[in-house]
Parts: sequence; structure tokens; C-alpha cells
Amino acid sequence: MLGRPKKEDSREKQYRIRLNDKEDEMLTFASNATGVPKSEIFRKALQEYCEKVKLHQASEEIGDDTTWEYDRISLQRAVECPYCKAKNRIDLEDEGTVSTSERQMGNEVLYEFENVECQCHSCGRAFTVSGYISEYPIGAFNAESLKVTPTEPLTDEVKHLIVCRDCGAVLEVGAKQKLCPDCREKRKAKWMKRLKGGAKIVGIIGVAVGAAYLATKGTNDSDESTDDFEPESLGDDSGRKFKLLMKYPDGTEEEEDELFDSEEEAKEYGNYMISCSREGAETLYMSNPGDYPPEDYEDPDYEVIETE
Repeated sequence: MLGRPKKEDSREKQYRIRLNDKEDEMLTFASNATGVPKSEIFRKALQEYCEKVKLHQASEEIGDDTTWEYDRISLQRAVECPYCKAKNRIDLEDEGTVSTSERQMGNEVLYEFENVECQCHSCGRAFTVSGYISEYPIGAFNAESLKVTPTEPLTDEVKHLIVCRDCGAVLEVGAKQKLCPDCREKRKAKWMKRLKGGAKIVGIIGVAVGAAYLATKGTNDSDESTDDFEPESLGDDSGRKFKLLMKYPDGTEEEEDELFDSEEEAKEYGNYMISCSREGAETLYMSNPGDYPPEDYEDPDYEVIETE
């Protein structure tokens, strides 16, 4: 059977998981903050968890747990101030109570906290943290539920605060966008990085496929066309050549390598590149709506330049 040979580590298995709003928010934050794709975050977490399980199985086979030392999970957390929405780092290491229960892979450790007093580093107001963090097996995070409670009544102004979904910065009252200007620019740069390469690849493939198709059809049915881009030569006898200068919303410009016999051919190709960019934007959105919302996309522009 013809086709591309399989890679040894090709990922053909697909899993669909369900996330609640909080879990989706956590995943989106981690991806945006680190630049690591969401799928890769799942793979890294799986690998880390699997290694913890293997260590525990090995210790059981050896029969002497005292010869193994495990890194306990961190009890440091970043919580949001209920008043000003600022991120605060808290350490629950010496707070609350600790209990253990025997399970299949050893003990589960449960850290429970009740009204741990904290103070916001930004606005200085007090709040409390309650809940639990579960460690199972030893050295691996299992689950948690933490609730932040203000010690003072929240005003209507605080209740209606809108914060940036990426960095947590407070936005203007009534803001329609869910991102601050800085994060919007970062998102736009992320869009452009993907779309510049994607549009160019799609465009090149379209030209190559169109040329190969016409070559195989021969001259007898040369009037048939394809959906791919194949500019019609307009027969400019001046000997001039034209190129395309693509201009992207992030302010960058890229000069394309293709040469055209007429200005009209270059314009036709420019319009084709824009359509490829739109198609790429739709593909990115369908693959990951959280990272590539359609409202962040802007069409690129182009300029036809004459060259020798």
C-alpha cells in the first residue's frame, strides 16, 4: 500500500476528555503562560504521573519503602484576591491538618485547611482560604478544592470587575474584550506566527498541485480549471517583473519569492494568500477555540512591487 511511512512514535490514538470551566481555565492559563500546547501539557502530566506510579511499584517489589525517598507535592498555591483580583502566592505547608488512608498504591495523604488567614500583597485586604489538597500516590498530585473567601462584604464595584482571562489584569468597566491590550498583542503575535507559515505553505501547495494537475491533463483539455491557485498569464511584453510584499497586522512585512509577469498576476496571488490566511485562521480556531478566538484574527494586506 502506497503512502507515507509511519513514524515510530506517531500519535494515532485519540482520547476525548471532559473538563469543567475551572479545569479549562487552568489548562488555558498554563498553555498561554508557558507557550506549551494544551495537548503537550497533558502528555507531560501523564509522563510525570506514570513515573510516580512506577517508583511505587518498584518499592513494593523491593519490599522496603525506607530505601526510597519521594519528593512530596508542593503546597504553595497562587490564589486570586477576591477584592482586586491580584494574584497572591500562599504557602499552606504548615497550615491545616494531615491525614492518611491506605489505598491500592500506598497511602493517600489528605491536607485539609480551614479559614487560613491571608493578606493581599496588592490591596492589603484580608481573606481566608479553606479546602483540601490530596496527594496520591505519595509524591503525585491527585486532587484539590480550595475556596477563597473575603473577610469584608464585596461592593457592587468589586462584584462587577472584569479581568483579563490571560494575566488577570483589571479591565475597564463594561469592556467587551476579555483580554488586556498587552495580552491581545501577544495573542495576535501567536496568530501571526502560525498563519504566516501556514498561508505560505497552503499557497505553495496550491500552485504545485494546480501545475501538476494541468501537466497531467495535457493540452487537449487545458481549458479545465482547479480550485487551487493558478494565475493566468496576461502576457505583459514589457519584460518587467513583479513581487508581493505581505503586510501583517503585527507590523511585520515579508517579501515573497515568487515573480510575476504582470501586476494583475501579483494581485491575484495576493488575494489568494489572504484567502489562505483566512482558511488557516478557521483551522486554528476549530483545532483550539480557546487559544485562537476568531475575534483576534485580522486579515493581512499586501503591496505589489516592481523588480528587475
